[in-house]
Amino acid sequence: MMGIQCVDSEAVTNIVSQLHCPQDGQAVAAERMLLNRLDGGCQLPFGVNIRREGETWQLEAFLANSPTDPAPLRFDLKGNDANEVAELAWTRIQEFKSGKN
Repeated sequence: MMGIQCVDSEAVTNIVSQLHCPQDGQAVAAERMLLNRLDGGCQLPFGVNIRREGETWQLEAFLANSPTDPAPLRFDLKGNDANEVAELAWTRIQEFKSGKN
């Protein structure tokens, strides 16, 4: 996966859009959804990776309450759709944050 930042110009956008991979786009959108729901930024101890392996989407996630959290949340999920595994992850994250984990 690669991210490209470029000038907002139709000519440049047309060239760069040829590099777009729909599966990577789905993964990035699902990862960003989780980060947005957490109001995350650079200071949030959170990491997520969603990738397609064959017909299955794999998700790996990490969330801590602080940078020194002795018991962070770590989990892996699988599903048939990037958004599906992201929603499952969101449920698990909410349980962790509410102490139901």
